[in-house]
This record gives sequence, C-alpha cells and structure tokens, in this order.
Amino acid sequence: MHQPHLLAEYSPNVKATLDPVYSNATQSSPVQSNPAAVQPKLQHLPDDTHLSFCEAHNFLPQVGEIVIAQTVNNTRRFSIRKQDFQPTHSVPCGTSNELLQAIAMGQRRWDDDVENANLTLRQKEDYPSTFIPDKCYIPYYKPEQMCDVLNRFSHVIIQGDSLSRHLQGGLLMALRDNVVNGSMVSSNPEMYNCTCDAQFSEHPKCRLNNGLYNRYQPYQLGLCPNLGNDTAQQFESVFNINRLHRGVYKFPGVNCTSPESKGVLVIVQGGVQMQYNHAYTYHKLIRPFFADPTFRTCAEQGKAIFIWTSYTAQSPDYDDKYPLQKLELGLKFNNGMDEIFQSDMINASVVDWLNFTTGAQHSDGLHYAAQVNLFKAQHLIALADRLWKEKQFFNLPPASTQS
Repeated sequence: MHQPHLLAEYSPNVKATLDPVYSNATQSSPVQSNPAAVQPKLQHLPDDTHLSFCEAHNFLPQVGEIVIAQTVNNTRRFSIRKQDFQPTHSVPCGTSNELLQAIAMGQRRWDDDVENANLTLRQKEDYPSTFIPDKCYIPYYKPEQMCDVLNRFSHVIIQGDSLSRHLQGGLLMALRDNVVNGSMVSSNPEMYNCTCDAQFSEHPKCRLNNGLYNRYQPYQLGLCPNLGNDTAQQFESVFNINRLHRGVYKFPGVNCTSPESKGVLVIVQGGVQMQYNHAYTYHKLIRPFFADPTFRTCAEQGKAIFIWTSYTAQSPDYDDKYPLQKLELGLKFNNGMDEIFQSDMINASVVDWLNFTTGAQHSDGLHYAAQVNLFKAQHLIALADRLWKEKQFFNLPPASTQS
C-alpha cells in the first residue's frame, strides 16, 4: 500500500496543541436558528493542521480535468467546519429512537449571510452548512470510542452502491481522525492527490481505493490500538458493492454459534440499480440476507443488528438528467420500503437521511462531500452503540413473509 502523496504544505506529523474533550452542552434551551451562537465546548475537534490545510487547499476535480490539482476553477470552500462539532441542544440523543428521530427531522442551517441572500436551494448547495438534529444532539465518537463500538461485533458489513462506498470512506476518515486523506487506501499513488472534499469525488482518478479499503481488520491499517494485540479478536470491516448478478454478502468465515463470535452488524443501502422499485429492491437486496443460513443463525443467536439506510436527496439541478432519483420518486420509494418492513414485521432500524442530505455540498448532484460522509459514519456508530446497549437485535420475520 502506498503512503499518502500529499501537497507540500501538509505535514501529517504536525499535531495540534488542542486537547479534544467531550462534555455535555450547557445552554438552557435548544438552539435552532444559529448554531454559531452555541457556546459549550466542542465534543471533538479535528486536528487544526488538517482543517487549516483543507480550508486553504480544498477543491473538487471537474469533468474532463486530466491533472488532479487545485485550480482557480475548481476551488471551493471545505464542507467540514468547526461548528459542525458543536452540540446544538442541551441534551444528547439518549435512545436509538431519539437518535433516529433527530436525524430524520433535523434541518440544515447556513451562515446568516447565505440564509439572508434569497438564494435557491441549488445555490445554497455551493456553501458549507451545518446539520441541526431535532431536539437532541448526536454525540461525536473519537476513534478509540468508535473502535470500542465496532468491536462489539466480529464482522461489520456495509452492503450498497457508490454511496456506501463513500460511507466506508467516511468511516475510515473518522477512525483515522484525518479529514485530509483519511478515507484513502489505495495502491495507486494518483488517488492521494484527491485530498479533502476531493476524496469523495467520482472523478475516475479519485475512485482508486482498493485492497484493504474493501475488507480489513483494524491492525492491518494501523487503526484501533486500544483494542490490544490479539488481532483474532478484532472486528473485520467489509464493503460489498451491490451487484445483482453476484447477490448480497455471503458471510464467509462467520460462525455465530461459536462462543467467541460477537455477531454481525449489517448496514444496507441501495435502490438506484433497482430503478427505485421498492418491491424489487426488497426482493434482490434485503430478503436474501434473511434467507442466508449464516445470517439466520446469527439472528437466532441474538447476534445480529440490521440497519437500512433510505433514499437520500439529489440536487434539483440533476432531476432532468436522472429522473428516477428525483425527490417525489425517492419519497415514494422510502414509503414503499417502510410499508414492506411494517407488513412483513421486519424490525430493521431505518435511517432517514433525506433532510440530512438536502442542500448538502456534493460533487455531482448525488455524491456528497466529506462532511456528509464523515457524519453518516458518526450517526451509524451512535446508532449501533444504542441498539447494542438496548439489546435491539434483529429478529427474523415470520416464515410466511420470507417467500
């Protein structure tokens, strides 16, 4: 694996003097209108060197650019800012239901100069914004805390399309605490030119992650030293791309009947390749998990958590080019999936990221910049933490619904 090829100004060995802290917010009432006014300590703050680098050198490669580098035409403001790490309410989301509600009903907030400029939603997408969860704040997990949550499972499987490929990158970025190039694992040095928001560009030269990116244990990437030296007990993280001809993940090496097995965390996303047909998506992407003998055994042993992440927003500018992904069809898809889960008595946890992604900075209308992917990973860690503590493990649906 090649080491990151970085711009000269960035030195990963320079560490900030800040001591990131966790603390409860101290304001007396929720703040909805101006997150910058919230005064409590940051839950966590990325390395100042990283943020400063991205604030000065952020760019998104444009279609047709041969050389991946910052230019006057592709420079843009970095999507991650310090205020993204500020609690926006007086209390954290305590339960999994509170967390899911906070995500689903939250809203994006732009700085006052943007909010007051009478801009369209499409115009606002060019500016950084902060997501304000509903009624409670979502705790931010430091790398060692993320490792502890993930290591409650033997296997963490992310099944999905390019959006989930970026989610895998957001997870790595958070585990490395590195917003410059933390998402990258590639044997191709060109990939390391895609720093900051460019990490999540769909430019061909920024899609070169491979090898351990798709399947790793923490020690293989120098992650999670707090888990100790017994590598056999470390979780394995797998990203499995949606390919209908190959089916879903088959759980090789998973044996939930073993006392040593800590079970599986399965995170599934999709719909684009299924033309956002909810019945077809369920048939091809979700039901095969419930029919898989290994997954069934894990569920029967009380060692499985299953999370479905629903349709996310597409920029309105792209509705004519990608009509199947427009908002009204996405909402119909989400409703259809919810109806299947309810009618078939499927107790999957459903993450609704529509509000979270509406208006967020993106690279091509559908694929989001670093901020969305970093905080998607944080949302899922927080959810897995709560589901595990609440013993909200997946129960197999009745046999009559699996035919």
